[in-house]
Amino acid sequence: MALSAIGLSTDLAGLRRAGHRPLLLGALLWIVVSLASLGLQRLTGTL
Repeated sequence: MALSAIGLSTDLAGLRRAGHRPLLLGALLWIVVSLASLGLQRLTGTL
């Protein structure tokens, strides 16, 4: 429910004004966190 509330309160006009760089940074960080998580799972043998 919290994620739904965040999504429903998103200011789309503000996202457009901010440009593509913050979205690109978010996507890059998502990839880094995902790869780090998978790497740790591989190292600990849980994957």
